[in-house]
Amino acid sequence: MADDPLDVLRRARQEAIDITDKTSGRALYRILERAEDDLARRLENHRQLRPMPDGSFTREQAKVTLAQIRTVMRTVVDKLGMVIPPMAEDAAGEAADGVVDYLQSAEGKYRGINAPLALDEAAMSDAAIAGTRASVARRLLVEHPDGRGGGILQRYGYAVVERFERQLQVAVVTRKPFEEVRASFVEASPFLQQAPQSWATRIARTELLGAYSRGAHESMKVANEELGDLVRILVAVFDSRTGADSVNTHGEVRRMGEPFEYVTDDGEHVMYMTPPDRPNDRGVVVAHRLVWGIPDSFRAKSDGQVEAAYRREKRKFPGRPRVMSTVKLRSPPR
Repeated sequence: MADDPLDVLRRARQEAIDITDKTSGRALYRILERAEDDLARRLENHRQLRPMPDGSFTREQAKVTLAQIRTVMRTVVDKLGMVIPPMAEDAAGEAADGVVDYLQSAEGKYRGINAPLALDEAAMSDAAIAGTRASVARRLLVEHPDGRGGGILQRYGYAVVERFERQLQVAVVTRKPFEEVRASFVEASPFLQQAPQSWATRIARTELLGAYSRGAHESMKVANEELGDLVRILVAVFDSRTGADSVNTHGEVRRMGEPFEYVTDDGEHVMYMTPPDRPNDRGVVVAHRLVWGIPDSFRAKSDGQVEAAYRREKRKFPGRPRVMSTVKLRSPPR
């Protein structure tokens, strides 16, 4: 069942107010401003290529998202009062009084088009809000100032990483297609302009997954304030591309404020709050209540299974994480 457009808008406004209260309203406004500018420009380019309305879902979704962004911008401006100069009202001014009617009309045409804005995900990619956790590349720069340990994600200085983060913020708020996200990363880095396309693909995928994981973590913390027994389970994707190091970390269980643990091929134990822990990592975090019990599919693999995975890849087994679970686990009721 699709969400009611008015409820989607209310949630977006409340999420913006919560971010403003807890962290930096001005940083959130800057994110929305860049997203508004990018989406308005993309819409204008689309109109020039296709002057007549084509009834496409893509164009209508962009217009819906833009209406949501402009309404939330006005909410942030109102919340901050005079902190933001009068010109801010101009940017938010196109959020017309009839925006809800428009969103409901669009919903009638394309059911489900009013998806929530990913404000938490965008906010957690801003260094003013998230600090060193704003991106995987920034975290690696801080953790490995000697330049070792980050692979292709650590070939960039802070200036380029900040440009990556800005592109991430715009991408998640505007629901930008992946190909355009990748292209924006290449544009932000002279190094990537000379590198194989696969490098930009790997970085864009890694950082997008990281942005969504960080936003999900913030939502889990809020949910745990009510439930009290939420834990986070690191779950690997198992297919022909699954690496031995993902088999090694699968099934780690942590409380909300506890980091996961990854073991590098050199045997170094690296701590991190949300995946990905390395390029191409596809692990996800699942929020789980302890009263439900832990399903077998979420449980960690045995030492033998992990060592066998390393042997298949002809890699040296570096050992297991020191702690697989920080809470007492039980099987779900049969």
